[in-house]
Amino acid sequence: MGCPPFARRALESWRPWTVVLLLVAAGCGSDPSEVPTSAGGPSSSEAPPLSGDLGSFELSVPGENPDPFERLFSAEDLDSFEPASLAASAHVGNDPRTWYVRPDLSGDVPTIQDAIDVAGVGDEIVLAPGVYDWSNQGTGTEYGLLVVWNTRDGFSIRGEGGAEETIIDAEGQGRCLYVMGYNDNVTFEGITFQGGDATQSQFGYGYGGGVCIHLTSPTFRDCVFRNNQGDFGGGFATAGVCAALMENCSFHDNFARTIGGGVLLHNSTRAMQFQRCRIFGNYSAGQGGGIGVINVPFHFQHSEIFANLADGNGAAAYVRTASNCRFETTTMVGNTGFGEGQVRAEHFADIELDRCIVAFGSLVAAVSADPNSSLQIACSDVFGNDGGDGMGSGVVDQGGNFSLDPLFWNASASDFRLQPTSPCAAGGHPDGSDCGRVGAREPMIYAGSVSR
Repeated sequence: MGCPPFARRALESWRPWTVVLLLVAAGCGSDPSEVPTSAGGPSSSEAPPLSGDLGSFELSVPGENPDPFERLFSAEDLDSFEPASLAASAHVGNDPRTWYVRPDLSGDVPTIQDAIDVAGVGDEIVLAPGVYDWSNQGTGTEYGLLVVWNTRDGFSIRGEGGAEETIIDAEGQGRCLYVMGYNDNVTFEGITFQGGDATQSQFGYGYGGGVCIHLTSPTFRDCVFRNNQGDFGGGFATAGVCAALMENCSFHDNFARTIGGGVLLHNSTRAMQFQRCRIFGNYSAGQGGGIGVINVPFHFQHSEIFANLADGNGAAAYVRTASNCRFETTTMVGNTGFGEGQVRAEHFADIELDRCIVAFGSLVAAVSADPNSSLQIACSDVFGNDGGDGMGSGVVDQGGNFSLDPLFWNASASDFRLQPTSPCAAGGHPDGSDCGRVGAREPMIYAGSVSR
């Protein structure tokens, strides 16, 4: 697969990621002159060729090996920007109402941010088809184009025409959306978040170019996160104590300079849920091409993670210092990495793979764990990975595993439905084990469409 041209250019023009981590941890932020002004980046003719020489790069900092990922966020840092007038301006009444918003500012209120600021419990914000960008909205702040403040809760935002027709585009001037604390009952549905650049937003520490959430657990349904970038989590990031539900969403063609090309989950005792999601075509110049996880429990079900790229470990998923991490009926295919594993467990991580397909990894083994971590795998098909399909040190074979071609319907077209004779089909297990279907369940529902 190709990677976004700006991503490869970044490795030449930006600071080494070790320095970025230390500066961000110290609250210094990033120098805007060193990052692209648009998520589109330079043309492909300007991009240096892909090389694997960064795969062995190790974090090196002075002192007693401090862990740069252990910096926690304070609510005061991130929750102090809300205008005092907002709490008094929300719609209050017994009957929920609908706020209709149009890109030409002719709706019930001019902008999406205006609707967020007045929506009350039970209200629905409906976005007419079109592109809502930094220019026509005119509401961008230090947090991003849109902000759900910590007093806003209990409403929904829905794209009337679905994600294909409802686009929030930050035009590279900041992240698309920041959701700020204590609003667990907000739902986003049928929206595309694109063109976000978290490094251009003063607050949020470079987390989540598309969307960053903090101290909150909203629901995202039928949404698309594409062509965004950040230091930590290109498309989507959690910045502490979140338990969001991601349902039928796709994350693709995002870029992270440090970890989590598509998604970063960071610091929470509450579990994140991903159901029927697709994470593909993302790139991390550090760890976790598709997903990066640091100290967050999670549960993936009926999802696909494919064609992602990491210069470090975890081409599909990198998990560090986290327990109760579970991939169930998930298909991981064709991810490329210059480090260890399509799935990598590090620094006291505990991962479980149940009825998963881990196949055709490029340059990497299927699964990998360091001596202090555990990766348990059961009833899964592990096949055709360049670095090997075996269960190495730290990987626990829980039984029912096999190594056979999964016989996808049309993998070259990213159609990972199974052929009728697949060993992963229910009842097709080569040893007769009663595992049921292995891999993403059929029919596979994608954002905006159903594969049949």
